[in-house]
Amino acid sequence: MKRVFERTEQSEDFFKCISMGYVPLKFAFVGSAAYTHDRLALTAGYSAVVGSVPEEVSFLSTVVRGIVGQRSVCLVEFGPGNGIHAGAFYAAFSKEVRISKLVQLIDYSSTLLDIARARLEAKCPELEFSTASFDLEKVELSGRILEPCSGPRLALLLGNTIGNVESVRDALRNVRGQLDQSDLFAFGYSLFDRSVPRASYLESYRSNELRAAATEPLIMTGASTDSFSFELEFDEKLRAIVGVVKFDRPTLLQSDENE
Repeated sequence: MKRVFERTEQSEDFFKCISMGYVPLKFAFVGSAAYTHDRLALTAGYSAVVGSVPEEVSFLSTVVRGIVGQRSVCLVEFGPGNGIHAGAFYAAFSKEVRISKLVQLIDYSSTLLDIARARLEAKCPELEFSTASFDLEKVELSGRILEPCSGPRLALLLGNTIGNVESVRDALRNVRGQLDQSDLFAFGYSLFDRSVPRASYLESYRSNELRAAATEPLIMTGASTDSFSFELEFDEKLRAIVGVVKFDRPTLLQSDENE
């Protein structure tokens, strides 16, 4: 069995969620699951999910320049993914706004951080990257995690990263608690539009790669690929896309730490 969890805390939280009948998507990025996500992020349809780099750069550069002027900003990104989107953003944004040489990357998955850092160092050799792995929903327990910054800091939580957590409120509160008064915070989120057919929301997510990434934690804890069905649905109450797993037979899930 491959190792899916990087820390005991992740294993405990995963099985707690399993017992309650739901699993936040953040578990699909840890340990060996990070490599499945990396393959997903290389597919053509994935860019439609994470957002447009030109649009992000156009909007944020205008706003940031209007606030900080010609001063350099320190970048910190929560959830840089596998580094492809982040690298494209840093390269384009640095042409519009002066940024400090050191960029801090923070993610729930240390494995995904390693993947992202390797790509970013190749894509943006003029920058230096530091990494730290924390759970945004519990980061207040860890004290100060941000690197010192001599100027204004721009904290980024782009794409739909905020949708991967269990509690959006806790995650945003904890990020805000890490920032100074002079810091800026930008995060991306897809707004619900009643006029858009529900099926169109699901279209970009219907792929074998998405199924593999979303169900990887189940496979890595003992389920076989033919022991369950997986369907995407639009949850009207949550106004969110959810994956529904139904097991066809009794299945034992266990952490590799207990073997």
